[in-house]
Parts: sequence; C-alpha cells; structure tokens
Amino acid sequence: MFMSTFRDALNEYAYDAELAGLGYSISSTKHGVNLYLRGYSQKQVVLLEKVLEAMVSFKPNPDRFMVLKENYERGLKNFRMEQPHQHAVYYDSLLLAQQAWEKRELLDALANITVEKVEAFIPELFSSVHIEGLVHGNVTEEQALGMVRIVEDKLEEAFTPMTLPPSLLRKDREIALNPGTNNRYVVTNDVHKSSCVENYYQQGTQVRNIIAFYLSNSTYLQIPNLSLDFCPHFLSEHPRQRHP
Repeated sequence: MFMSTFRDALNEYAYDAELAGLGYSISSTKHGVNLYLRGYSQKQVVLLEKVLEAMVSFKPNPDRFMVLKENYERGLKNFRMEQPHQHAVYYDSLLLAQQAWEKRELLDALANITVEKVEAFIPELFSSVHIEGLVHGNVTEEQALGMVRIVEDKLEEAFTPMTLPPSLLRKDREIALNPGTNNRYVVTNDVHKSSCVENYYQQGTQVRNIIAFYLSNSTYLQIPNLSLDFCPHFLSEHPRQRHP
C-alpha cells in the first residue's frame, strides 16, 4: 500500500518528467523496493533527488488510500475468476517458493491496514538498509558512485538507518524436490468449467552467471529495502565511451 499510494501521489510529476525525456517506475518486492529511472543523463540526477525527497517525506492521502485499498482488495478477490492456466502457473511458483504469501493471506492482512499504519511503516522500512548497484552504459565511475551517494545521503538525512545485517540479505530460493518423487497439487476452479494441468520437472541445481543488460545505455542500482535502476541517455556530439 505504501508503493501504491506513493506512485499515485507522483503521477502528475511523473507526467512532467516524461515530457522532458525522463521517466521512472517504482515497485515493491518481498525483499524491498525497486526504483527504475530512465532518460537524459544531464537531468537524471535531478529526477533521482526529487523522487527520493518525495519518498522519504511521503505521507499518504487518506482519501486516495481508501480508493487504492479497495482497488487492491478487489484485485485479490477477483483472482478466483482468472483462467485455470493462470492459476496453474501461480500455484506452481507458490508451492516451490521458499517464502511467499498466498492471496488469502494478503486479503487477511489487508483488512487490518490503515493509512496511519502505512505512514508509521515508512520509517520502519528504511530503518535498516543495504544498497547494491550496477551502472551500465556511458557513465563514469565517479558519476555512478555519485548516484549511490545521493541515495545514501537522502536516507541518512531522513531516517539515520542502520546497515542491514548479512543474515537478512536473503535471495529468492526454490524448494528442491526429492529425486524420484512425484507430487500432485489439485485446486478446484469454481468459476470456469475448463481445466488445466501443469507438469513441472526439476533438473537439478544450476550455477550460472546472471548478466543484466539493456540495449540502450543504462544504469542499474539495487537496494534491498530500495532498488534503483537508471537509464542515462547523453545528448552530446562526442563519441560514446563505454565503461565496463
């Protein structure tokens, strides 16, 4: 609800930024917050500062909170009316995830959420942070580190956060099925008459290097409790310089 109300409050500012060749998106995960920015590098730092300043001082509007809460509740309730193949994919990932929340659990939790609780939750969310970053594209090391320092400074000024302990730096993990076993999970869809069967075969552990890249110049910063992506586009007559 924090992310929903915050995105809603910044809609007007985001529109003006789009007209100036800039843009952003912000979303929540079970580990924190993801913030992605794109646009011309000359003004991207300004956008970053504006979004962070709005986020650390944000107070949700009670009227908009109720509207957004009702919309979210309606979406959770309408899940039962989705097609069986969508339910199959959902329950597959839910059963194999080490940590996940079922739609009914989210509905139960939503019933007790108030605008006052959301407002009190914001400083709690940022009381302990861990920042990870990747800068990709036509950006110098100094510029990349400067973006991270902006994030650190804004959070420290508002919340004086502690460093997130290593034990809480959890990554998404999937449950390993025992070799030679067969498991079945059956769910009845009481809305649609059609059916769906999804077969899942686990092939064992794989170790791979995960490489994230963008076709355009981009900058990526990740912060469990706050994740940031930036896509700078330079307006310059000079040839592009590429930095690893």
